[in-house]
Amino acid sequence: MHYKKVFQIVLILILLKGLSFGSTQSQIITWGQTEIYKLLAPNETQVKATFTARNEGDIPIRINRIETESNAIQALIKGRIIPPKDSLQIELLFHAEKKQGIYNNKVAVYIDNYQNKIAQLNFIVEIPKAISCAPNLITWYDQNKNEPATSMVTLDQRFVSRIDSIDYDQNTYAIKMAQDPIELNQYKLTITPISAKRPFNSVIKIKATGKKSEEIIEQIFLFNSFSL
Repeated sequence: MHYKKVFQIVLILILLKGLSFGSTQSQIITWGQTEIYKLLAPNETQVKATFTARNEGDIPIRINRIETESNAIQALIKGRIIPPKDSLQIELLFHAEKKQGIYNNKVAVYIDNYQNKIAQLNFIVEIPKAISCAPNLITWYDQNKNEPATSMVTLDQRFVSRIDSIDYDQNTYAIKMAQDPIELNQYKLTITPISAKRPFNSVIKIKATGKKSEEIIEQIFLFNSFSL
């Protein structure tokens, strides 16, 4: 009985020591910030965020690993050991392989000798759409093959301020563009078929110039199902 009690006390002390170590380690590592928001400009394929961890303790701390479920994130740790009263940087690179939207990429950071993560870094990336067309796909069927169709074009004025040109088959369609008198970044396109013979598919290319003078193109896809 005596040995059993001694074993229980030793086991409790070991567990308490482990908990205390983990708690202390997480307290002495401070972060400049744990959440960074980035806006991915049109025609950019990647964007980077840098997180800084500082060791406020008296012993070196080693970053064991970082984990993320995002396939778009590439991580780089600039040295794994943080000396006392020193800092370390973790760079996260987001590759824009996804569609427009807001993506919260979560990254867990682990250190040696501690099972649980000591921090979660949030790298929030917004992939905007500089030119939005609603709808961006128009289909004519046999019963409405000669009727005009409309599409609303909206410019994200953070990147583009005007439409420079609209390219389309002028022998097949006629297009009229009208700017909204109140929402000046919105335009109504009216697309009218003018030819009885039309290809099954074609496109309208809307071109605009960005603030950095780069050309931005958005497409509206046209289908004539009766041409099959």
